[in-house]
Amino acid sequence: MQRPFTRERRFPRFPRECDVLYSVPSQTGVAHLCDISHGGLGIQGLSRPIPEGTCLPVTVAVGFNRVGPFAARVVWSRGSRAGLEIDSDDPEVERRISQALRYLEPI
Repeated sequence: MQRPFTRERRFPRFPRECDVLYSVPSQTGVAHLCDISHGGLGIQGLSRPIPEGTCLPVTVAVGFNRVGPFAARVVWSRGSRAGLEIDSDDPEVERRISQALRYLEPI
């Protein structure tokens, strides 16, 4: 049984699909974006779980466009999926997230 999410979300999530490039000391790879918000990313397709609390750089790759890197922190991790939190209080990060969202808008 999945445990309930107890914190209220600060930002709405948008389901989108693209690649996410990531790097931690034990692995570097490409995961797949499930959803994005101004406060974080949901990703899947990790080659190995990344421990909660791990900080890592991530870059959103939309075709030939790259947005990032963002400093992210793993807030949950289950198997090949993870939730990453991004510091959306930084104006430069906010600008980059907005740019990523524009690239990911459905046509």
